[in-house]
Amino acid sequence: MDIFEAISNETRRRIIQSLSTPKTFSELANELGLDSPSLSFHLRKLGGLVTKNGDGTYRLTDDGVKALNLLSTISSGDTRLFPIVVEHLNYVKIDDELLVKLRNEGRKLVVRKVKNLDLSEVNSSLLNEVLEVIENVDNLSCSNDTLSLIKDRIKGKYNLLIADQEKLPNETKHENPSPESLLTSFLSYTISKLPVLSNLHVVYDDQIPLSNTLEINLSGGLVKLVKGKPHVLAECHDLNDLDLSQGKIDADGCNLKVSYPDLNSLELNVDGGKATIEGLKVDSLKTDMSGGLLRLDVTTRECELRIDGGKVDGKLSYPLTESSLSLTVDGGMIDLLLSLPKDLGIVTSSSTDLGLTSIPRPRPGKMNLTISTKVNGGLVRIKGD
Repeated sequence: MDIFEAISNETRRRIIQSLSTPKTFSELANELGLDSPSLSFHLRKLGGLVTKNGDGTYRLTDDGVKALNLLSTISSGDTRLFPIVVEHLNYVKIDDELLVKLRNEGRKLVVRKVKNLDLSEVNSSLLNEVLEVIENVDNLSCSNDTLSLIKDRIKGKYNLLIADQEKLPNETKHENPSPESLLTSFLSYTISKLPVLSNLHVVYDDQIPLSNTLEINLSGGLVKLVKGKPHVLAECHDLNDLDLSQGKIDADGCNLKVSYPDLNSLELNVDGGKATIEGLKVDSLKTDMSGGLLRLDVTTRECELRIDGGKVDGKLSYPLTESSLSLTVDGGMIDLLLSLPKDLGIVTSSSTDLGLTSIPRPRPGKMNLTISTKVNGGLVRIKGD
C-alpha cells in the first residue's frame, strides 16, 4: 500500500500515529479500541509501512515514517506536502489553470490508474514544477518537450501519442467529453479491472451473532449483503482470510454472501473488489472505498460515502425526516438515484476541484435532505426520481 492510500483510511491513520513509538499487538489494540480481527486486517493492509520486530513489537518502516510526517503536516494545517491525486478515470486532460493553482499552493500532482491522459496543451515548464509522478497510464498524449522533462517520473508502460497526432490509440479524439460519456466509459473500465476469484473453497456457512450495528471490511474479493436472518457463506483461499466477530466481518480476497436484518448502523470499508447491498433499511450508512465497485439499493436516513477511486452506483431511498447525504470523492465516480417523498426538501452544498458534479436543485419541504459534495478529482451524478 502506498502512503496516500494508507492515510485515506481513518483506522490506518490512527495505527500509523500510534506507532510513532513501537508497540505490541495488545498495546495497539487497547489504545485504539480495536478487536484482534480488525487490527490484524488493517496491519496486513499496511504492509510496507509497518513491520514486526524480532521482539514482537510493531514499528514503522521508512515509508511508514514518511506517512506519519505527512499526517503531522496535514493536522497542523499545512497542506503543502499533500498532493492532489487523480486516479481511476477513463480520460483526464490537465490544463495550465490547475497547474498554476497547485504551484501557488505549493502542492504536487499525482496521476495514476488513468486510461487516457492528455498533456497536449500544458506549459511544459509549469508541469515540470508540480508533477510528482504518473503511474499506470494506458495512453499518454504530450509534446516531445513535455516528455523530455517528465519522463523520469512516468512509472510503468504506456502508449505514447505525440501531441500533433489526431487520436489516442484505438480511441476517438476527446474534445469536451460529456459527463454521460465519461460515466459510461468509466463504468466499463472499472468493471474490466475487478478481480477474478479462483481456487476458493467454503470456509464458513452458518449463522452469525445478531447486532444492531455491522462493520464489513473487504480487501479485494466480493460481498453481497441482503436482508434476512444473520448468516454468512464465505468462500476464501484460506480460513485465515476471514475473521468473524459480533457485529464485524473482515475478509481478504473472499467471496461473501451475507444476509442480515435491518440495521441501526452499517460501516463498509472496501479496498478493491465489488460490494453489493440490496433491500436493507439502514438508519446510518457509512462507506470508505479505495477502488472497486459498490452497488446500493438501501433505505437510509444518514449516508456518508468516501471514495478514493472506484465507482459507487445504485439507489438510495429516504423517509420524510431530517436526512443527510455526504459525498467525498478523491478520484472515482458516484452515480446515484434518490427516491424522495414529495414533501422532503433539498438543501445542497458543493465543492469541485478537477471533476464534474451534478446534483438535484434545492427545494423547500416540511423536512430537509442535506446533500453535501466535495470532489477533488472525479465524477458525481445524483438524480432524483
